Amino acid sequence: TDNTLSFYAAFMDLQERETRTMVDTALLLARSGPGTGRIEMWNRTRQRISNIFTTNLQGNHQINPSFALDWSAVYSEATYDDPDMAEFMVISERRRDNETGGFRQTDWVYDNTNHRGFFRRWLGNSDRDIAGYLNLEYKPQLFGQEILFKVGGMYRNKERENYFDRYRLGTSPTFQTYKGDVTDNTFNVVINGSPNSVLNYELTEDVLGVYFMTRFRLFDRLQVLTGLRYENTEMSWVSNAPPTVEGGIGTIEYNEILPHLHLKYELDERQNLRLSYFESMSRQGYFEIIPYNFYEEDQFREAGNPNLKHAYARNLDMRYEFFPGRLDQFMIGAFWKEIDNPIETAVVRREDLANRLFLTPQNFGTATNVGIEVDLIKYFNRFGVRGNYTFTNSEITSSKIVQFRDEEGSLASRIEDQTRPLQGQSKHLGNFSLLYKNLSTGTDAQLAFVYTGRRIAYISAFKDNDQWQRAFTQLDFSFDQRIIPGLVAYVKVNNILNTPFELEIPVSNEKAAAAEPHLQPDAHRVLSRSDLFHRTFLFGVRYSIL
Repeated sequence: TDNTLSFYAAFMDLQERETRTMVDTALLLARSGPGTGRIEMWNRTRQRISNIFTTNLQGNHQINPSFALDWSAVYSEATYDDPDMAEFMVISERRRDNETGGFRQTDWVYDNTNHRGFFRRWLGNSDRDIAGYLNLEYKPQLFGQEILFKVGGMYRNKERENYFDRYRLGTSPTFQTYKGDVTDNTFNVVINGSPNSVLNYELTEDVLGVYFMTRFRLFDRLQVLTGLRYENTEMSWVSNAPPTVEGGIGTIEYNEILPHLHLKYELDERQNLRLSYFESMSRQGYFEIIPYNFYEEDQFREAGNPNLKHAYARNLDMRYEFFPGRLDQFMIGAFWKEIDNPIETAVVRREDLANRLFLTPQNFGTATNVGIEVDLIKYFNRFGVRGNYTFTNSEITSSKIVQFRDEEGSLASRIEDQTRPLQGQSKHLGNFSLLYKNLSTGTDAQLAFVYTGRRIAYISAFKDNDQWQRAFTQLDFSFDQRIIPGLVAYVKVNNILNTPFELEIPVSNEKAAAAEPHLQPDAHRVLSRSDLFHRTFLFGVRYSIL
């Protein structure tokens, strides 16, 4: 008998501090011509503190040459605090000066309209996870070969506590100018906290899973790996929300049986053909199912969805592999995925929330992804190249609002279906890297170029009005150098090309084009957002004891 016990523990602490000023312009408000109009400025300060503590006790036991088992007992705690985020909005106007013919800008004043005042917010959560894993492995000699049989299971219990409190302040007296220091102004409390918010909740999730799998060979060159997994998921939560809030207290439970089959045919020592079919699922996020609703972050009206379903996928993959050298490889494959109830975040009209539009996680039916992928790695002595390209045709059909003028000229609306790609799914993805690796000097460098095709960022409630992220390219560089055994210095430079994040609506907008022609580069799309993040540089050293 060969027995091994190991224990792993880790603690991680991450602290972020942010001061942000975001300036935006309105195309129509207070506008009397090009170069004039309202200017809005959001000021925000916040800090985010995350801690993770985890322990893992593992055992591996070789009972005899044919039978072995392994197990793990895991305990983890994670906390997240976002205390006292302060955010306020001030507005100004840029006007034409009739005397000079130029422009002048008015003083910044506080905007006290609803959802645009001075906010102070406290939120955070704590998670406690207890999990156990057990795997039994049996390798008998049958039919002249070694066959693998494996069974196992896991159980995980998670408990989450979430807190949320938010105040809204208003200037008193109402009209006050902002000169750069908020302490020069006076405020009254307009909304006195939110202890009864649904975001003050306790949630428990229990996941039980068991599986069986086997691996064997047919006809010498064909390896078969197959089995199935059963999972039971139960999630329940209790919040401080009043009883009138639907979903303030809730339970979700479901069972799934997930089969898989993987075939590997060895053409020769360097070439393989693979074919696999498997079924998988993706659970709802904890925050997604809590029925909150508010204006937060970048002023989207958001709401949770306690009726959200988990996603279930059927996957078929085929791949050819060629390994001409020790570090070289060439792979080409095709894939098909059918996804029931994929989870997307969309703007939808919520009848349960005064029939208003909210950014909400939703299930829109069944989606399909079909595509091909090519992957290449080739080294020339210490230099190498790596390339990958993926083409994906993604489709899902959902109902959208269409507005039109009826026979009497009145504004009316109807519901029509629209077929579109899944949110976040690009048709074209590609990356190309130049590599340098010198094991004798401990030098490792990489220049990586990544192309991401256009993709839907926000799903609109209106037909053909989704917001798309424009295609973008990004260039990154990393360099590692061993100084002494165990000590490595590194440099990382991201976003070398200063690539912006840009959103557009692929429709004509005559008002936008007339107000700001540069926002509409052609008749089929209009720019709705542009963020510039600039380059980031990271320098450091790391030391490994082992």
